[in-house]
Amino acid sequence: KNKRKILIGVNASEETIKSLTLDSFRFIHFACHGFHDYKYPLRSSLILTNNDNKKNDGFLQAREIYGLDIRADLVVLSACQTGSGLMETVEGPIGLMRPFFYAGARSVISSLWQINDKASLLFMKEFYRYLGHGYSTTKALQLTKKRMLRSIYSSPFYWAGLILTGDPAAVSTGF
Repeated sequence: KNKRKILIGVNASEETIKSLTLDSFRFIHFACHGFHDYKYPLRSSLILTNNDNKKNDGFLQAREIYGLDIRADLVVLSACQTGSGLMETVEGPIGLMRPFFYAGARSVISSLWQINDKASLLFMKEFYRYLGHGYSTTKALQLTKKRMLRSIYSSPFYWAGLILTGDPAAVSTGF
């Protein structure tokens, strides 16, 4: 508990994220809105609090994420359409996942489509519970999806779009 930093409300701002020493976090979790710009993929953004700062607009854009220094084993993007993007022949989708890898993340969980807030809350609680019990990221994701099948959010619409990209063994010993 003493090794976490939770940012909510006015503290969950673009300027705060940019000012943190992100390379000291093993897990980074964004629970916010996501916006994908298909015409200009580098403008795709995580929408954070806007503190009326003239330098930062509250949109943590893909082009800005490239400049972050991250050494996290896992970045979770619990926001709409963070795993989708304009498909590039060799590189795959140009969206919000790629800049996190460039910035140093070993693996990223993202969503392929819009997500439901209540279903995502249940999903993430279960996912982190499995990680805390020592399951690997891939096993925790698999068990969470099986658990969702037995919940009121059993439709794949609520959970199938959450995918893991990157090193499947990045987290293998729990917290």
